[in-house]
Amino acid sequence: MQCLEDLRKCEPPDLAAGDAKILLRSINFEFLLCLEITTPVFLETSMVSNALQQKDLDLAAAYTVVDGVLRRVQELRTDEQFTEIFMKATTAAEALDIEIPEQIPGQGRRRKVPEKFKYSSTSANEDHHVLTLEEYYRGKLYFTFLDILRQELERRFREREIPVDNNEVLKIFIEMVPNRRLLL
Repeated sequence: MQCLEDLRKCEPPDLAAGDAKILLRSINFEFLLCLEITTPVFLETSMVSNALQQKDLDLAAAYTVVDGVLRRVQELRTDEQFTEIFMKATTAAEALDIEIPEQIPGQGRRRKVPEKFKYSSTSANEDHHVLTLEEYYRGKLYFTFLDILRQELERRFREREIPVDNNEVLKIFIEMVPNRRLLL
């Protein structure tokens, strides 16, 4: 952020100053929270990506690596983990003098329910659950992000409906045998 501030204040102003100003405006509490949410997850998936790209990785090890990251994503999907992440984002926002919202986004102003609907069973206020900011972001950002990531990993690596050519499977097994020249 300091670099962006320096660019914004540079004399004489250049094109980078305008870009820096726009970037500074986009750094808010939600941005910091997204950084705190994605950083540990992307560290895990980065390690898996590197492991899966190794030339000498066999199929069993690849599935073990993917299963490990799926377990880790499931372990991260707890209220306690999010509370820790939310506190880190709050601390970072306070340190950077970034305003922490007091209201849930999009719920600043409520419409008054017309008198004729006040006692109706379809009232706009029925089943309305007041959330804290932390609960809102836990459900809207954190759990949604982890669930989509898990679903995509399972779709990519655990999908069983992919037609498999037996010759390709045999080639894979042959590659895994250390003394494969004896088989050829």
